[in-house]
Formats: sequence, structure tokens, C-alpha cells
Amino acid sequence: MHPCLVADLSGYARWEGSAGPQAMVVLLTNRRASPCVLEARPHMHIVDVQDQVLPTRDTSPSTEQGQLVVQPGQRARTEMTWQNYCQSNPNGPLRLTVELIGTHDQFPVLVTDAKGNSQAATPLCTAQGQPSTLYIDPFDIVHQE
Repeated sequence: MHPCLVADLSGYARWEGSAGPQAMVVLLTNRRASPCVLEARPHMHIVDVQDQVLPTRDTSPSTEQGQLVVQPGQRARTEMTWQNYCQSNPNGPLRLTVELIGTHDQFPVLVTDAKGNSQAATPLCTAQGQPSTLYIDPFDIVHQE
């Protein structure tokens, strides 16, 4: 089974919550006619409109989570929490890049609010001089109801 490629996927990232830590839901859908594989523990970066990676430190557990098989039409979901951003405001709308296994591909995902509007919101600066952090949950398959 082959790794999911950028051409295989569609997706979005949506902020949930308000001031303080920013919580985000990320959904990726397999658009292929065959299954593909994602790394269960995603590696992501927050990028501004000028392709500048915002400085963050990943505080997620470093344990291996294995791989996740995504069937045709299935969605993989993860949640990410971003805290303590004390840098200058980023340029324009933000997006995530999700690193895909087995390739050098990075899947770009536009960050929106619940209404679908692009966002450049950052979390509050709660600890000046401390790093901005990301905590990323493992991907899981969204089961249809």
C-alpha cells in the first residue's frame, strides 16, 4: 500500500475556541480510488502567506504511533493545540503543512474559522521569552454515522 500523496488528499483546518490557546481540528480526505497510508502521528508546521514557518516547538509525545490506512473517501482527523505566541503578527492567512510519510511532500491546509473564513489568528502571549508550542494528537479515522 502506498503512502498518501498531496494529489490523493483534500482537507481543511478549522480553529475552535477563542482567546488563549488555539485549538484546531484538521481533517484530511482520501480522494483516491484505493487506500493510502498516513503516519498516525502527524508532523505539522504553521506557515504564513509568504511561506515563512512560524517558530513553534512540538510538545507532542515522541512515541511511535505507527501508520494509519485511509480507505477511499475516508477522513483522517487530528486535533492540534497551539499556545503562547509572542512574535509579531504573521503575514496574511495562515496554513498548515502536514508532512506526508515516504515522500518529501507537504500537504498545505488553509486555516479557517467555523464560517470558512481564512485566519491569521495566533494564541495569546502568556509567557514572554518562552517558546510557542504545538501539541498534536495522532490521526484517527472518522467513522460515518
